[in-house]
Amino acid sequence: MKKLLKLSLASLSISGGLFFTSCDLSQSQINNILIGTCVHWHLIEHIFGARPPICNALPVAGNRPTRPAHCESCIPGYSFGYCERIQQTINGGSPSYSDVWVSDSNGPGCGKTTTTSSSTICSTSSVCITSSGGLAPIRSTNGSLQNMETLILPPNVRSVSPVSGSSIYQNTPIVIQFDKEMDANSFTFSGDLGNSVGNYYEFSKNEKFNDKLVISGHNGRNLGAQKILFVKGKDIDSNDIQLELRYSVQTNGISMTPVSSSCVPDCRHPWTEPYMIPFTASGGFPPYYFSIGPNSVSPPPGAFFTPDGHLAGPATLNFAGIYYFEVIITDSAGYSNSFQAVLNTQDILAACFFLGICVF
Repeated sequence: MKKLLKLSLASLSISGGLFFTSCDLSQSQINNILIGTCVHWHLIEHIFGARPPICNALPVAGNRPTRPAHCESCIPGYSFGYCERIQQTINGGSPSYSDVWVSDSNGPGCGKTTTTSSSTICSTSSVCITSSGGLAPIRSTNGSLQNMETLILPPNVRSVSPVSGSSIYQNTPIVIQFDKEMDANSFTFSGDLGNSVGNYYEFSKNEKFNDKLVISGHNGRNLGAQKILFVKGKDIDSNDIQLELRYSVQTNGISMTPVSSSCVPDCRHPWTEPYMIPFTASGGFPPYYFSIGPNSVSPPPGAFFTPDGHLAGPATLNFAGIYYFEVIITDSAGYSNSFQAVLNTQDILAACFFLGICVF
């Protein structure tokens, strides 16, 4: 059993002072607390000032995660950056909160500021555009999907499951957990997914300050990538609750990963003619984006994929040509898959003639 340290921890309060508490924590737990504080210090930097020196001693602490290396740009309308919360108090009333997207060319994700009826929120994209022009998921340094909306939730919203940005099936329930009593009759739903909620939702009031909203899955949900669910309502004190969630919705039982068998086992084409070969896919979330992968053994010379998914290239001028290449297929939700394809321009009669091995 790991040795527990009896410590008095000094922490910053919201008012900027210090409070002390005595607790049993392992060294790894203390590190995790400090690391979490340091990594997300930028969210409270405008309140407490510069990041404390102790952050420099932590192995994974310091600045925000950097822009994903495979991302060249964000999809149209979005920019690299991070989400920041702004608190406002008007005429001494209750504080209100707005989230704004701060553009930063080295930011860890793609997002934008979206204006609602009474505030602003951060909308994020789970995919970015790569240098090859295709779409790819935004992943963090540990390989998990990067989702900026999981870092900041509106006041009185404890959790959302599945997290915004996930891919779900039509029958997957969406669960929103609150830490305050809600006015269940005040909630409305809109957006691509919200318009199909209908009566497929219920509030659970098992205990006070622990209300739970469950939006049930059903076959009438809209299918496709990045569908929007707006949730609006009020808590028991008539404070507004607003959520903008995004999900990619798949038909029950269909694979979330795109697959293709184009040019498998091969595509045959005359060696004297340029080519324009259509590639198709199924599963995942169309439209699909194809690119030639780095694990290609012998890609066709000058070959590339057009935006509509055609393998295009000049005549190989090789009567003995057989070209093995990796194809990466990415769908509009950011799911990727790869497979080996073959372009075959072998011509036995031409080989027989030009190599002089035929007897006539």
